[in-house]
Amino acid sequence: MPYRNYTYEQLLKSYEELLLRVTRFASVEQELINTRDQLDQELVLYKRLQHYTGRVLQAQSDEEWIRISGEAIVDILELECSLVLVRDTNEIDKSFFYTEGCHIPINAAAIIKELDVIYNDVQLLQSNIVRQEALQKCGHLSIIDSAIIKCFKEPGLGFELFFLGGITQKKCGFL
Repeated sequence: MPYRNYTYEQLLKSYEELLLRVTRFASVEQELINTRDQLDQELVLYKRLQHYTGRVLQAQSDEEWIRISGEAIVDILELECSLVLVRDTNEIDKSFFYTEGCHIPINAAAIIKELDVIYNDVQLLQSNIVRQEALQKCGHLSIIDSAIIKCFKEPGLGFELFFLGGITQKKCGFL
């Protein structure tokens, strides 16, 4: 039916219906764009995880996979800094750690004491999020403003593995 035969009210109604369809289409299109962006972000995350896994599997020493893990915490979790510590519970002198993104003086014994303070605080709260008050009790780690921590303990083998990632305070000493 030609539009010349429509009344003004009929044309207005058709126009409003068309406008409503266009609005719905634009809304669905935006949802698809948002979903695509989210999938792209997840794909990048999985590629980073795959890259990390490949590098760790090729690591030739404990120090190398600890270094790769520290770098991965910063890269994958998009944090400013990380600390990975392997603690030998039988011989503290054999403990070692790696930091990425901030300068922490190389003193494993001091870091172990500070991580114990942080980890005990986290265990009381039954969380992996480190409170700022716990970080402020530490000397070397007090440059970190907020952090997450995870510890794996194997008493039978005599080692503990600490992973810490965080956001630093302003004007901290970056490497």
